[in-house]
Amino acid sequence: MTSRLHDSLSENLVQQLDLLRKTLLQAQGKDDAFLDADREYYRRMKHYLDQGHGECWMRHREMRDLVLGAYSHFESERYELGEIAVLPNHTHVIVRPLHGFELEEILHSWKSFTAKEINKHMNRTGPVWQKESHDRLIRDSPELLRTERYVRNNLLPREKRESGR
Repeated sequence: MTSRLHDSLSENLVQQLDLLRKTLLQAQGKDDAFLDADREYYRRMKHYLDQGHGECWMRHREMRDLVLGAYSHFESERYELGEIAVLPNHTHVIVRPLHGFELEEILHSWKSFTAKEINKHMNRTGPVWQKESHDRLIRDSPELLRTERYVRNNLLPREKRESGR
């Protein structure tokens, strides 16, 4: 699951991505076209997020620790956690809700708590997180391994990621 800060993408970029998403929806049922559009949507989203737009509150250790603490607070009670990457303007987390808990409820809890705390610590008001998050269902072990590697690699400096080290 990927969540991004409210100001991590400009309004223009959001509109461009929305247009791409509409193309993606039109391609449903056409497996190859749908997969290509899906890959392109996430490739562009990742590219823009990695540019570090916005206030990047999680660049501050205190805010990063706050988010990590919120993610782990109900671990083993409401969900199981896998890899986590907290980046300056977005997060990636592998999470599996436990029986009786819904992903949407978990995400709402994380975002609500962290938004209030970030606003308090940063002496501000207003939105912190983008309303939607991007989640993907992990269907098998190879996909889980790829996703874990992707999240871990997001913690590496950009130069090491791009060189493949």
